[in-house]
Amino acid sequence: MVVWGQLDGRVPSRWWWGTLVAAAVFAPAIATIFWLQFNLVVFVLALGGFVLIGRHGGWAALLIGLSIALKPILVLLPLVLLIRARSRWVGVWSIAVAGGLSIAGLVFLAWRANDLSLINPMLYFAGFLNKGGGAMFGCVPENYSPAALLCRLGLPTSAAIDFSLAACVLVIAWLLVRGVPETNEPNWQVFAAACLMSPMLGPIEWLSYWVLSAPLLLLLAYEFWSRHAPARLWIGLAVAYALMELVWDPLESLARTPVPIVVVSYTIGQFAQYVLLLVWVRWLLLRRTKPVFSAVPAVPAV
Repeated sequence: MVVWGQLDGRVPSRWWWGTLVAAAVFAPAIATIFWLQFNLVVFVLALGGFVLIGRHGGWAALLIGLSIALKPILVLLPLVLLIRARSRWVGVWSIAVAGGLSIAGLVFLAWRANDLSLINPMLYFAGFLNKGGGAMFGCVPENYSPAALLCRLGLPTSAAIDFSLAACVLVIAWLLVRGVPETNEPNWQVFAAACLMSPMLGPIEWLSYWVLSAPLLLLLAYEFWSRHAPARLWIGLAVAYALMELVWDPLESLARTPVPIVVVSYTIGQFAQYVLLLVWVRWLLLRRTKPVFSAVPAVPAV
């Protein structure tokens, strides 16, 4: 409501109500609420920290670091901040905060269990990788990660594949943010890139993690309207959103939806993130070749 409050009066009423309704029925957000996930909590913490960059850098680093320490689904945000000169020290301190809080948590676990070996973070990292490659999590249709997609296509999971895919995700994130101009105000393209690419980094990516796609969906909808994007890009954006709406988990389970329909929905819906990425890349290339698209108001700050 804070975001749409800032947009009130800046956009047509039809656009304002349409995007608000789309956000209210956003399936990944509904899934994260019904499954009692921390995704919205860590998202809001990271969002608040990003807004404070340039005004209250210390609080920005604290909020972003706390977000990563609680649940690292936005793990790329500190890394993309390191790429940019104006936010580099915020990125460094947010990593330090996340590391410090994580170490404190491990020390607390070791103290309660009376076992010093629990302080070793590699035990948890290895367990996470093993879980991502296991039959129960690695290849199931509910797992939307690129590694799971390759697994379902018949390519055996391995650490080499996981790290290769992670490297590709890092390169794509770097390409998305390296051309963004440096400004005193936080640039929402940077935040949207970190949100879109972070869930793809690991071997596990659930539907509820796609709540992080909301910033990019809203950003593109605003830019498409304000800069008169071609109809084909609007169609691509609508397709990406529609694919994200295919799975209403766990509401469809409560409604006793037939298993074949659920499997088909998950199988098709996993491509939403790739469609959204392709639409964004196409839009960035179009803006580069046609500078007239840049001569419009910027996205308002939160």
